Amino acid sequence: MKTLSRLSALLNLKVKLMMNANIIFAPVFALVLTGALRILYGNIAKGAIPEFMTQLLLNIGLSFNIGMTGVFLISAMVAEEKENNTLRVLMTSSVTAGEFFFASILPPFAVMAAVNLLLIPISGIRIVGVNLLIYLIISSVAGFISCMIGMTIGIYAKNQINASTLAMPVLLIITMIPTFASFSPVLDQISEYLFVGIVTEMVSQMILTGVVSLSLKHTLVLLGEIILVSIVFRMAYNRNGFEKD
Repeated sequence: MKTLSRLSALLNLKVKLMMNANIIFAPVFALVLTGALRILYGNIAKGAIPEFMTQLLLNIGLSFNIGMTGVFLISAMVAEEKENNTLRVLMTSSVTAGEFFFASILPPFAVMAAVNLLLIPISGIRIVGVNLLIYLIISSVAGFISCMIGMTIGIYAKNQINASTLAMPVLLIITMIPTFASFSPVLDQISEYLFVGIVTEMVSQMILTGVVSLSLKHTLVLLGEIILVSIVFRMAYNRNGFEKD
């Protein structure tokens, strides 16, 4: 019961922190960008947007939502708590590192999943034509990896400015490369080894063909990246862990 009470209090704190105007823009940006591009492409096409273009819009929205909500939002939240000494107060209380970790990831992860669903109609794709269960599972795998990266950056960062500086290169890689992969053979090859790139490719298959297939190569890449980011997070925790702030 005490654990549930602490988790409830932490979740309330995290939700309030997440609603900070400087942070919550991350998932909102993905929605606004996708909607704006749909209007732009609609004006250019002067009619119905081709199916391949709506699929591209969804992939752009997914890339930015997974990257910005997972990496930017979470790292900024953790860095802000460190900057305001909130983290130190929490860790000197009865709150455990596991409880703090769970509470830090859950609200942004939930927002990310909700935005991923909203991106379907905003991009112009009919929801009835999408297997929502598979879509959520695929995007959630990438979302979890992104959240772990955000937590790692947040632990290393000394303040919000430092967190933004560290997050920006990562954010550019995991959003720009999958977005422009279809325009460059080199970027397309690199995208196959990025978790966001694998997700956008699978979503494209699901929308254009109705069939989703996860190759052994992609499976190994996703598992490898989950293991890698977990190891890096553990190293960051051991060196700059919650209790040490």
